Amino acid sequence: MGWRDWSTFGPVALLGAVALYACGSSSAKLGDDRGDGGGSSTTSNTTSHGSTTSQSSGQVSGSNASTSGGSSTSGSKTSTGASSSGSGVASSTCTAASTDSGTAVLMYHKHINRDGFYIDNALTKTALQGKTLHLDTTFSGSLSGVAGITPSEVRASPLYSPTGYGGNPTFYVVDESNNVYALSATGAVLKAVNLGSSLTREPCVTTTHVGIRGTPAIDPASGIMVLDAATGTMSVSKHTLYGIKISDLSTAWSLDVSTVSSSGTSFAASNENQRSAVLIVNGTAYVSYGGFIGDCGDYHGWVVGVSAATGTGAKAWATPSVEAGIWGPGGPASDGTMIYVATGNPQNMSTTTWEGGFSLVRFAAGPTFSGSANDYFWATNDTGDEDLGGSAPLLVNANCTNPYIVQVGKDGTEYLLDTSKSLGGRVSPSLGSLAVMNDEITTAPAWASISGTTYVAMMGNQAGSGGANCPNGTSGEMVVTTADPSNTAKPIAMGWCGTPPGFGAPIITTSDGTKDALVWVAGALGRNDAAGGDKQLHAYDLASGAVVNSGSDPFANVRHFTSPIVVSGRIFVAGDTQLYAYKP
Repeated sequence: MGWRDWSTFGPVALLGAVALYACGSSSAKLGDDRGDGGGSSTTSNTTSHGSTTSQSSGQVSGSNASTSGGSSTSGSKTSTGASSSGSGVASSTCTAASTDSGTAVLMYHKHINRDGFYIDNALTKTALQGKTLHLDTTFSGSLSGVAGITPSEVRASPLYSPTGYGGNPTFYVVDESNNVYALSATGAVLKAVNLGSSLTREPCVTTTHVGIRGTPAIDPASGIMVLDAATGTMSVSKHTLYGIKISDLSTAWSLDVSTVSSSGTSFAASNENQRSAVLIVNGTAYVSYGGFIGDCGDYHGWVVGVSAATGTGAKAWATPSVEAGIWGPGGPASDGTMIYVATGNPQNMSTTTWEGGFSLVRFAAGPTFSGSANDYFWATNDTGDEDLGGSAPLLVNANCTNPYIVQVGKDGTEYLLDTSKSLGGRVSPSLGSLAVMNDEITTAPAWASISGTTYVAMMGNQAGSGGANCPNGTSGEMVVTTADPSNTAKPIAMGWCGTPPGFGAPIITTSDGTKDALVWVAGALGRNDAAGGDKQLHAYDLASGAVVNSGSDPFANVRHFTSPIVVSGRIFVAGDTQLYAYKP
């Protein structure tokens, strides 16, 4: 009930300097006492580093950008609106970031809003139309042959820092045997470290390792990469958060997650699975947890916050109910101020008392939860194992005007919610909803605003018949919708449906912020690592769904939820023993 699909997420992605906006919202506390107010626990850690900075979130429709990074102008916009209960006012403030992260890919889908939107001037339709993408023969990418290191399943997305190992451009890959790899710009392994013995099987099933599963995130101020490593044999004996220095892969700090608690609820490591991507906002790392396939044991949905630089000041929130896991591969998302997560279904499935399940939950920094219905949306359509938290939230802040949330999940519904207002508890979503998939959505979606139109791309997971309400006789597991909250009669519209030969999570690229808008998907393994993908990369016109390239050289053992990442004209996909690099 918290999670039926154990494979882990998909790559991160791309490059390009663009004037990006961080949109923050602060919400009025409306006095509804339902829910769990959260709790905290602090621990001592050995560490170095100190200062932190905020990270860019979002995109500006139609902005021009180079592939070399750079600065952008700053500005701000503020909007206010009455909360849905009529007893308070929430505000949303957007402030332009001074710079983007350039070529750096420091977290899943590159930005804290999880848009999966990237700019690279090499990725044009002219360069790709009808062509086969070939492997870059100058890039090795092999994870094998390192003394003392045995590679295993790669479910996390790779990361990239232009000032990584030894201060040089570096790719980072982690796997389920608790290995962390640093690779050079040419794909040579610079160093690999092991963080302890991983499980040789999941608690409820007899296959797959369990080790580092969720995609890490890198704090640019301290140069620390934060990740969770599960250790044990037949069951998890410990979840440990690590702060790893990207300059040399040494451990800056570590934290036993069992030392945290929330309002009397203790963290039970043996029952918790860490699949969601790590988020770092304003120097705080947010790590979320849910259950394993088969719902073994009494787990909760958890969000743990800790200083990315030092590992200190740990604070945690757990769902009031057992289960209600937070397991969408995209992980928590942020507008630069507030943190958002989506939860799965709770064990008891009450229809009258909020238990933390089937919900989009909003936190202040920490994480700090108000306990008010102002700060959660309880999806009324979910009555069974539909898990709103099967996918993670997107913060849509195109042009920093009227930011809102897009949430999809296993029930196949797309929800739009206004971040400037009360989320409202068990109510209809404030901006609308639409059934978009006759299938479960358990990969991370992506979004982009191009020439005034906001597109949302998502993939089904083979559990049903694919897209719902597909236009023009189209069908398939890939669905692209358009979102326009100002159109109150039809805030969500079906764009197109397609059938990519594979099941990776999508990303969106443009060549300059507007032109050559493409949605990419890897022909990865399917649900529960089932066969079915064609082991190639595929690009489609974002607006029309037209096929652009004719495939690629093959890759091997790329897992469900994997999305490509793009750095300096090359597209990267992570497999179990290989980081693959493709170029037009």
